[in-house]
Amino acid sequence: CLVLHNDPKQPAADVSSRWVTIPNALSLLRLVLAPVVVWLVLSGSVAALVAALLLMVVAELTDFFDGFLARSLQQESEFGRVIDPVCDVIYHVSVFLAFVKQGWMAPWMLFVIYARDLGVPYVRTIARQRGIDIGVRFSGKIKTGVHGVVQIVVVMVALGYVPDTMLGGFETIFMALVLATVVSVVSLADYTMAAFAK
Repeated sequence: CLVLHNDPKQPAADVSSRWVTIPNALSLLRLVLAPVVVWLVLSGSVAALVAALLLMVVAELTDFFDGFLARSLQQESEFGRVIDPVCDVIYHVSVFLAFVKQGWMAPWMLFVIYARDLGVPYVRTIARQRGIDIGVRFSGKIKTGVHGVVQIVVVMVALGYVPDTMLGGFETIFMALVLATVVSVVSLADYTMAAFAK
């Protein structure tokens, strides 16, 4: 039977328990885009890389708007808090893996980045056991943003849209990926220090 809730103090549904929401759909879209972007990058043709670049921009926009819409539409949920970073990690690591396959990225960089993404959940678990609840830290948001920008820059360099060398003669792709690796290390250190803050 259908029960109507007229009392504003008795909401018809608990928003925090919903998982079918626009923000969650945007998060899951990154999960869907991951194998498509990887396939396009590995295809290697100019047309495929242009398509990959466009989809990568879309993926990064979904990462911005899922959180924005969750707050503005009051659709924040426990499922969203879990699935958003999971989709970020799977998407970014998948694209970095494609970069390694293409010879654009050193395997050790991917190892460091993946180690950070694998280590942070364990650090947060240890923190909870010590009575410390660590939410998403600013360093984690910076890491995610930098990874997204770096991946777009790498493909733009491959397409010739960005110079392949920076001032001083440094390779643009290498320096960009070094930055992505460094922010991962800094983020892991930040979470670790927070876990043992007291």
